[in-house]
Amino acid sequence: MNNILTDTLNKRLFNNSSLDSDYGLAHGKIGIIIYLYELWNYTNEENYKVQAEYLLDDLLENNFFIDNAELSVEDGMCGILLGLDYIISNGYVEGDINILSKEVDDLLFKQITFENLESKYTISQIILFLYYIHKRLKTQIENGERFLLKELAIKIINKLDILIDSSFFEEYYTFSIYKDHVPIVMKCLFCLIQHGEKKEKIQKIIERITLN
Repeated sequence: MNNILTDTLNKRLFNNSSLDSDYGLAHGKIGIIIYLYELWNYTNEENYKVQAEYLLDDLLENNFFIDNAELSVEDGMCGILLGLDYIISNGYVEGDINILSKEVDDLLFKQITFENLESKYTISQIILFLYYIHKRLKTQIENGERFLLKELAIKIINKLDILIDSSFFEEYYTFSIYKDHVPIVMKCLFCLIQHGEKKEKIQKIIERITLN
């Protein structure tokens, strides 16, 4: 790996003032933590692991579950938990992601069930909740919690069935995870369909998307 390029990238990352308060996956500490653990794995340079552990301790000690009420995958708690799931699954740290995720799963259920989801989140954020649920179903083995997660998926799929209109299919010159909804929702739906719930409903939405 080009050390000059790596050093330059690292300086830009750590000079980002938003890291002081942003714990999210797309723009915050958990994304940097993943980067540092992967860099340590690639280079075997211990200082990268030390930096990752320092940021991880800061994230956990600041109790982001309470302070960060935002749930989105990009900048909220669902994304933080996907990041924690990644570093646990890849053996960088030890932990039980199901225990860590319990409060967030419950909060997500409350927001999806009792709040106007589309007034709080963009359609791209709603779609990515499906991916979060897919990842949770892969690790959660307790039947009651799996039932809750599957109910969440059904509620979001039903909501998307209502929200999909002509603007959903707009194409852009460059790909954006925030605007190019079709490939993202197809990926999420195909991930969910492997869990065996509501296959007919999912296939109906897939057919509706592919026919446009």
